[in-house]
Amino acid sequence: GSDGEIDITVTGGSTPYTFDWDNDGTGDFDDDEDLTGLTGGDYIVEELIEKAGLGSWGLLFLLMGMTFILGFFLDWVEITLIILPIFAPLVLLLDFGDHVTQLTGLDGRKETMIWFLVLMAINLQTSFLTPPFGFALFYLKGVAPPEVATLSIYRGVIPFVIIQLIGLSFVIMQPEMGLWLPRLI
Repeated sequence: GSDGEIDITVTGGSTPYTFDWDNDGTGDFDDDEDLTGLTGGDYIVEELIEKAGLGSWGLLFLLMGMTFILGFFLDWVEITLIILPIFAPLVLLLDFGDHVTQLTGLDGRKETMIWFLVLMAINLQTSFLTPPFGFALFYLKGVAPPEVATLSIYRGVIPFVIIQLIGLSFVIMQPEMGLWLPRLI
């Protein structure tokens, strides 16, 4: 783009997203304020989410979907190291109204973050069960008789993945299910 801006066109769309890298719309890095908040990947992701207009619920479902898909190919440690550092600051800014908490201010944001982390933990649990790299599937194959095919194990795990997703849905719909114990601490 002009004046130092970078234009990114999302594939399949016709509207280019322009990111203001210098924070004041001028495209020139002429003062100290231009670098305020410029922290690399976090800034890029925040700008992209803002421009996409997903809202709190849209971002939550995007993160849950990304975590679920990544669970097919990555271990929970790698997912945690990729997703949480980038999106945790954004989760603190999400507003779910009274759905998650009656608290306001910092206490409300902390409780929303705890709820999000509980959702992530439930979602990451599915990564142990999803092929092709579900570690629980490899453990099961190791103790199963030789005549049990890997494909049979993959098919057999589908109901358990569905149960995990139903449980995740319950905690999304009823945050109290995931927050009652942390509230006691």
